[in-house]
Amino acid sequence: MAEFTGETVACVGSGTIGSAWAALFASRGLRVRVYDPNATAEEALHEMLERAARAMNHSPQLLRERVSFTTDLVLAIEGVSFVQESGPEDLTLKQRLYAEIDGLLPPEVIIASSTSDLPMSSIQIHCAHPQRTVVGHPINPPYAVALVEVVAGSRTSAASVERACDFYRAMGRKPLVLEREAPGFVANRLQMALLREALQMVAHGEASVAQVDFALMHGIGVRWAAVGMFGSYFLNLPDQDVRAWLDHFERFDFGQSIVHAEPFPEWSPQLREIVTQQWQRRVQQTGAAALLRERDALAIELARRRERS
Repeated sequence: MAEFTGETVACVGSGTIGSAWAALFASRGLRVRVYDPNATAEEALHEMLERAARAMNHSPQLLRERVSFTTDLVLAIEGVSFVQESGPEDLTLKQRLYAEIDGLLPPEVIIASSTSDLPMSSIQIHCAHPQRTVVGHPINPPYAVALVEVVAGSRTSAASVERACDFYRAMGRKPLVLEREAPGFVANRLQMALLREALQMVAHGEASVAQVDFALMHGIGVRWAAVGMFGSYFLNLPDQDVRAWLDHFERFDFGQSIVHAEPFPEWSPQLREIVTQQWQRRVQQTGAAALLRERDALAIELARRRERS
């Protein structure tokens, strides 16, 4: 991939997502100013840069040279060409933050939010230039996973959506533009649906946390990574007759699970303890650090393979 030089962007908020964005942008040759009101966040930022550099097979020193940290918002966004906001999921806080950033930047600079659920229509209400604000929701970690969900608010311009997509494409990401605002966007909605079903199985003693993860890691997750859910189903059809498959699906007996949709198992203290213990055992079997390395390596390798195809 080509690198960019001489351009500066800002990452507002240096938590797990914000610092991972900074690592990606720096790996692409951009100068990155990272803002966080908490001065102690700088140490975690440098730890992220080190980890991301190893995962991307990049120079940690080069990333550190391209990334600077500040607790001064005005300094962080001065002269930048793009802002990626990754602050806490607090609507009131984001509204104040966006109004402040909006008042400090030229109206052509895009301000994108990493929010995983909040609608941009609500975030942008106090902005003088709401047309340049947009959701740019990544899948963690954004330096390894290519998807970015791009969602306009009610006052966001189509041109800003396209410019945000152009920026993310230049960063090697895969923007997905949603037709309308929806709670949880696409990826998190799908994840929550799968989580509800998994918790149903755990609650009924049909599968353990480890078994659910095993089925995803070594089965449908790999297949979905290649062609998606609907693509996978389509490839399994003997006569590629989608309507016939849907007819079959509607007749399939899922008991009280998918078709009849128990919305969520009763979240009792007992079920909470069962899930907690199984989840802890699942992580302990591999170790958190090993899980992190495996996730980064696999996600990056899959992305590289797709780029070469």
